[in-house]
Amino acid sequence: MVHYAAGVLLAVGFGAALTLGAEDRGDVLLPATAAGQVFTEWLDSLNSGVAEKVQTFEMTHRPQKPSIFQSMFLRATTGGFDVIRVETSRPDFLTVLLKEKYTEQLQLASLAVTDASPARIVSLDVQPTPRPKDLAIPRLTESSAIAALKARLDSSTASGEFSGVFLVARHGKTLMSAARGIANQDTHAVITLDTRFDVASVSKIFTAVATLQLVESGKLGLDDTLAKYIPEYQNRDLASKVSIRHLLTHTGGTGGFPSQQVRSTLLDHASYVRALSARPPVFEPGLDYQYSNYGYVLLGAIIERVSGTAYEDYVARHILAPAGMHATSMVPSDDLFQKGAKNYTHRGGRLERTGEWAGGRVGWIPGQLYSTAGDLLAFARALDSGKLVSKRMLAQATTPAPGRRYALGFVVRGQGQLRNYGHGGGAAGVNSDVRIFPNLGVIIVGISNFDQPAVDRLVDYYGNRMPLKSSRKEAPSPK
Repeated sequence: MVHYAAGVLLAVGFGAALTLGAEDRGDVLLPATAAGQVFTEWLDSLNSGVAEKVQTFEMTHRPQKPSIFQSMFLRATTGGFDVIRVETSRPDFLTVLLKEKYTEQLQLASLAVTDASPARIVSLDVQPTPRPKDLAIPRLTESSAIAALKARLDSSTASGEFSGVFLVARHGKTLMSAARGIANQDTHAVITLDTRFDVASVSKIFTAVATLQLVESGKLGLDDTLAKYIPEYQNRDLASKVSIRHLLTHTGGTGGFPSQQVRSTLLDHASYVRALSARPPVFEPGLDYQYSNYGYVLLGAIIERVSGTAYEDYVARHILAPAGMHATSMVPSDDLFQKGAKNYTHRGGRLERTGEWAGGRVGWIPGQLYSTAGDLLAFARALDSGKLVSKRMLAQATTPAPGRRYALGFVVRGQGQLRNYGHGGGAAGVNSDVRIFPNLGVIIVGISNFDQPAVDRLVDYYGNRMPLKSSRKEAPSPK
C-alpha cells in the first residue's frame, strides 16, 4: 500500500547512480543502491499504468500479501511522476522529490528497504509537498492570475485538452466564469454556462453532507455499524464491524463496484446491497484505506432507511433546495439525455463517446449527480457558510486522520492559507473538481466532458498562481 505521510528533507550526497529513462524522469539520476534500484522499479511499474507490471513489482518487493489498488489509484489520479531530484540517499533509504505528470503538484516519496536479496519494502510513503523556494511558482495579482488562467484555458481548449466550464469566485464575487468546447460532437452543440454534466465522484460530498446532517439531527451516529441500519446485510461479521465513519473515510474494506455488465442490472441502492452484501471484506475494517464507490452506495442506502425517503428526494429537499441548486438532478432524464454534455474519451488520437446510460435507471449509479458549474458554486458557498451543516461539523468533516488526506467525505489538501477541502471526480469522459479555500475565501469549480486531467491541470495552474492575501481573519476553532 502507498501511505501518505510526511517525509524529512535532508540534502546529502550519494555515490554511483543509475541513468533513468528520459520519458519518465528527465536526466535525473537515482543512486545505484538497493533503495535506488527498488525505487526505479516502483516508478517504472507505476508510470507504465499496466496492472500486471505493478502486480509483479508488488509480489517481488512486498513481504505482505500484495495489493495493487493504491498504486493504480495513484497512477490514475496523478498520471505518474517525473523525478525532480533526490533529497536523501542511504543504501537502505531514499527520499525523492517528484512532480505529477498531470499537474504542477510536487510530491515527496520516501522509501525504506531491507538488505535482503531481493530487497523488500519496509515503508513507501508518497505525500503532496509544497514547492521549495528554488522551485516556487511566482504568485500573481488577482487580475494577472485570472488573465493567466484565461490564457491557459484558451490554449488547453485549442489543443484539445479541455472542454467544459471553469469558475473562480472569491468572497461571493465570481472572478471568472468560462464555458469552452462542444457538448455534443454529433450536433455540434456548444457548451454554455448552463450545460449540465455528469460530475462523477463530486457526488460523494452530497452523500457525505446528507449523512452528516443526519448525524447532527441525532438520527445517525458516526460509530454506529452497518448492521444497525441494514440488518439483512448478508456478511453479518463485516456489517457488525463497519461503521458510518469507516464508510465516509473509505476505511471499511467493503470493496469497489462490480463489472459494468453486473451494474447494468442494478437499479437502486437496495439492489446493490442485495447483490454485493455477501462479499468478504477487502481488509479488516479500520485497518487500511481503499477508495470505495460501493461504500458510498451503502451510505445512500442508510440515508434512505433513516430518513424514510428515497435518497434523491432527501438530497433534493435538504441540500439542493437550501443551496439554490435549481439545475441539478440525481436521476438522468430524457431532457438531460438530449441537452446534457456527452462524455468523450481520448482514444487513438480521436474522441470516442462514452458513459451513456441505457435509459431510465438502467446503467445509472445510485447517488450519481448531474449539475452545472454554477450550481456547484452555489453548493460550495452554502456549505462554507454553514447553511448545510454546522461550522463545528464541517470542521470535523474536513479534518483527516494523521497521514491521510481523506476526511469524512472530503479530500483535504494544503496548509495555512492554502488549506482547502472539496472533492474531485474522474472517469472515462468525465473530470470535475470543487475546491474551497476557507482562509482565502476562494472557491474553484471545474467540470469537463473530457478525461482526467482536463480540469485537474487548470485547478492546479490557478492554485499555484492566485494571490495569498487573506481578507478573512482566521476563524477560531469550533468549541
